[in-house]
Amino acid sequence: MCHVLSGWAVLGGNVNYAFRVVDNTSGKEVFVKQAPEFVAVFGPDGFPLTSARMQQEMDVYARWRAILGEDQGAAYLPTIYLFDRANMVFVMEFLGDCELLDHTMVTSGVVSAEVARGLGHFMGTTHAATHASLIAPDLAATLTAAFENRAMRDVQLAFVFSKCYAEAEDAADLRADDAFMAEVNAQPHKKINWDVVACSSPSLEDCRSLARLTRQMYKATVISAPASYCRRSRLFVSAAFKK
Repeated sequence: MCHVLSGWAVLGGNVNYAFRVVDNTSGKEVFVKQAPEFVAVFGPDGFPLTSARMQQEMDVYARWRAILGEDQGAAYLPTIYLFDRANMVFVMEFLGDCELLDHTMVTSGVVSAEVARGLGHFMGTTHAATHASLIAPDLAATLTAAFENRAMRDVQLAFVFSKCYAEAEDAADLRADDAFMAEVNAQPHKKINWDVVACSSPSLEDCRSLARLTRQMYKATVISAPASYCRRSRLFVSAAFKK
């Protein structure tokens, strides 16, 4: 059977290439993501960044699934259909019926209690199984080595947690707040304590510092749930999607 596929770029991200792909025969959709050897928004001659970040993303999904178990893993994590390590591409379910929580926070400032509970349960369960104070030292060292993702953290500190506040039109009011901007400008120079949280997270103090900035940005407590937490129907990929 011949499958005709259509694809569209998914906008909003900066680091990777992302696409929504539809099987025109069945109507099934998937999300395709590729990590190039650079920050995608800057192009090949812009900001270098190792594509190994895609392998780390797959590895942390696998770690979380092992921690959560089958039922909770299905509730909180997206289904991965294919990972092509040679080209650093993965294919996963497309969450087209989900509402972005940053949009919800900006438009209404209200997040459902169900999402908040789910976020707390997910974070509590995964951090309890990976926090350096709760696991054996050799496991903590292994997780830190596997998931530090130093290259990506450097990009975040250089652009995500500072540049947006300094340049975005929507942040003009924040730039008038000297105390706020002083903390923003200090972020790239802070040393993240990787000895505290072993699995792919900065220390709680680093989180608190960034959370203070974010709370001021939204003037409310920001909640961001795992990508697949909202209710949605399951997508099953045909063989054509796996080639």
